[in-house]
Amino acid sequence: MASSKEEVNAWGSYNEVSRSARALPSSIRPQSTTSIRNQNESASWKGFGEHGSTSDLEHSGGRRKSDLERGSERRSVFDFAMSDVGMSQKMPKLDPEKGSVSDINQTEQNTVKESNEPYEPPRPSGVCLSEELKCAIREIFCVYFEGCHDAPEKEMKASMWARLQMLNGTMPWLTSYIERKIPFDPLQRSLLFIQRCFRGMSQVYFQNNPLSGMLIFAAMLIQSTRVAVYGLVGVVCGNASAYALGFNRDLLNSGLFGYNAFLVGLAIATFDNSSKHYGYSAGTFIWTIIMSTFSSVIFVSLGKLLVPYKSPPLTFPFNIATIMFLMATSEMTRVNVGPVREPELPDYTDSGEDNGQLTAQMFFAGAVRGVGQVFLANNLVSGVLVLAGIAVCSRIGAVAALVGSALGGAFALATGVSSAAIEDGFYGFNSSLSLTSMFMFFVPSAGASILGTLAALLTVVGQDALSGLLQPYGLPFTTLPFCFISLPFIILQGTTSIVISVPLATMTVPEDHLHRPMY
Repeated sequence: MASSKEEVNAWGSYNEVSRSARALPSSIRPQSTTSIRNQNESASWKGFGEHGSTSDLEHSGGRRKSDLERGSERRSVFDFAMSDVGMSQKMPKLDPEKGSVSDINQTEQNTVKESNEPYEPPRPSGVCLSEELKCAIREIFCVYFEGCHDAPEKEMKASMWARLQMLNGTMPWLTSYIERKIPFDPLQRSLLFIQRCFRGMSQVYFQNNPLSGMLIFAAMLIQSTRVAVYGLVGVVCGNASAYALGFNRDLLNSGLFGYNAFLVGLAIATFDNSSKHYGYSAGTFIWTIIMSTFSSVIFVSLGKLLVPYKSPPLTFPFNIATIMFLMATSEMTRVNVGPVREPELPDYTDSGEDNGQLTAQMFFAGAVRGVGQVFLANNLVSGVLVLAGIAVCSRIGAVAALVGSALGGAFALATGVSSAAIEDGFYGFNSSLSLTSMFMFFVPSAGASILGTLAALLTVVGQDALSGLLQPYGLPFTTLPFCFISLPFIILQGTTSIVISVPLATMTVPEDHLHRPMY
């Protein structure tokens, strides 16, 4: 989830390079991603630039390398990467003894004159690249070939498997496909807005896929139709307010103004009353509209504050808007929302009560429910549908979500918390978000697994701490543990050598990050 202004330029560059690069013959394919990874490791470009680690400090006497030094290293690495395909043999190199480029050109002209042949200036050879060089270009810029913003007409006419593959990842072609196939402007705008809303629902789990959002919304309908309706009102208001206020269109198209608003609508409806299919009220609708709109404003404000740290606002806007509303209701006599929990002081004594035995089946069910509890849903089927929605966009993301929930439940069980709370998934949803975020902001690797596991376990500690802090006020901890624990780990970008960070402007899905060379 990106929130910085650089993402706008990145998306424009992505679109332009993608279209230009696809003009190369389709018969040319990258040789393999293994060679480029080996070159990355041998050349140590994991530590270059803003995407690297502490290698800027290493080999430099403890000081951070200057931009000039890092630029020189990048050029050296690029020359090294090109050497395997004969770049050094096909591209002329300057000799310091011959002087500047103009001196070399003058020497070439004199040679031609001596042979009594008419001189012709060298022509651009962009259309005469060798097959090896084209393969190298496609290998290095492989990310631009894995997804295109143009509708893949040929793939739509291909086999059923090819059509299913189009639904994978972030589906970047969908927007342009709607624009080209739906000439009727009102209908086109409506369809574009609908897909933005569904993308917003899936962005809660860092998934930018409208089909994932549809499955998540279906999970909410199974949990409670009333809560799902309020969530839909929230995401619509969040996106509509962002459009009306003139916020960035690229962030809007990615659903980034909808995920916090969606959670706000779900939370207000859940805390309003316990009815699943009835109990609508005009007051709840009004507050959902107000607070979901406010969450979009908070998103932009926090995004600007976190730009220097290369981190998005996560779900902080949802937490701020929801907790502010719940605290304000204590002074509003006409707003009938009671405390979420019974206000009482934390009890630090051991009650000695038997928490009951937790079977393996109950524990696994709790891990699945924990994934659904991110959306305040404790229904087992809802949790399965949420997992399926994540898997549509990213299988790595789905595994991380389930494993993170299980890690949180296991650690909570080891500390002696209630078995009922673990079975309901209360100790799984924040840890699930923490582990998933580590595999989004860092390239999946052993180092990312270490940071993710540590973040998931610490999230349980943070959850217990926030639970005790907010208990006297009768307030829920919501996803604050995930935000407070994950943010420091995300800000670690560029300071540790065990992971490769993923820039916000280029973030898609973990599967893409694995096959993408990081400079």
